Amino acid sequence: MIEIMPYVKFDGIPTFRDSDIKSLYETMEKDGTASIVFFDDGIKSSHDFLEFMNTPGIMLFVARKDNVPIGCGWLSHFENRTARAHFCVFKDGWGEGSVIIGRKMVEGAMEAFSDIDMLIGMLPTINTKAIDFAIRCGAQLVGEFPFGTIDGFGNSYPTSILYYVR
Repeated sequence: MIEIMPYVKFDGIPTFRDSDIKSLYETMEKDGTASIVFFDDGIKSSHDFLEFMNTPGIMLFVARKDNVPIGCGWLSHFENRTARAHFCVFKDGWGEGSVIIGRKMVEGAMEAFSDIDMLIGMLPTINTKAIDFAIRCGAQLVGEFPFGTIDGFGNSYPTSILYYVR
């Protein structure tokens, strides 16, 4: 069974230790997805990732199967009952079950943050695998901006806009 667990504090005690959060990034690095997920090169280490996940306005959640992380996601840019969604399925979750994991992350994010009506995804249009995956997980493709994504070298790329609704 896949469980989605948000990173929150109960009575000052976080649901994940710092080392748990750092290991999420380290898994992305090991899987070869860190540079794809962080296309802008803004997060370069597990320490950067931990700092980012502790930034006010960032809401991390982790997908787990048998208590082992198989993916993570976070919401940002909360406004007008919407949020920007970011997801990553780890290599251990790739294959036939990846869409189930992706859909569970969308559902889990919507359940954990009940005041959100819509999740918005913005992906570099050149990342067709991620766009196709998002659509298979229930996203609707709105269209494309001519710019909107910047890589680590400052180059602008067309950006595909997708959304999920309750």
